[in-house]
Amino acid sequence: MDKPSKPTLALVLAAGKGTRMKSALPKVLHSLLGKPLLAHVITIVRESGVDDVVVVVGHGAELVRQAFKDSGVTFVEQPEQLGTGHAVACAESAIDEGFDNILILCGDTPLFKPQTINEFIQRHEANRNKLSLLSAKF
Repeated sequence: MDKPSKPTLALVLAAGKGTRMKSALPKVLHSLLGKPLLAHVITIVRESGVDDVVVVVGHGAELVRQAFKDSGVTFVEQPEQLGTGHAVACAESAIDEGFDNILILCGDTPLFKPQTINEFIQRHEANRNKLSLLSAKF
């Protein structure tokens, strides 16, 4: 798998409460195949060739930070959970201007394949897009 040709940052949104899960545990710490959902997402983006990972935390921020303290990711806090756009805005100060591509994805989406993310970035670069959107139908 080729690494993206331009510097790429993965911004992982992991601040939500996960109220539909009916649990006090932050949504991204729920386990899938013995690992927290967020661990799967971090692995996927790293294997896809991104250069750096920033994780936006909010609900249960300290639990998430503690669980991933040795993961090499940068954490940014979203003090109030005011939606996706607000979460991205909270991360603005942690985003280095050296990144040409910023991949924004949710910390509770562990089923993407690294190849899918990599191909998405490659296509984004090849088409010289300013913005690309990847969706899935299940």
